[in-house]
Amino acid sequence: EKGYSHQMIMVGKKGASYSEMESYIKNNKLNVKCFFSIPVNDLACLLSGATCLIYPSFHEGFGLPIVESMAAGC
Repeated sequence: EKGYSHQMIMVGKKGASYSEMESYIKNNKLNVKCFFSIPVNDLACLLSGATCLIYPSFHEGFGLPIVESMAAGC
């Protein structure tokens, strides 16, 4: 909140918990940009400029976004 210059960007599909997250973001006046449909080339651009990736997983999977972010230098 104070003195932290990073911008949080949320990328992905609107899932079952989206309305709850949206309410949390609004109620806490967080500065979060949400993108729900991003072309692959733009996603690679976002990842290459990112400081870190936060990848919450609600079910088992391979974790391809983690591999993609590492390949992009994140």
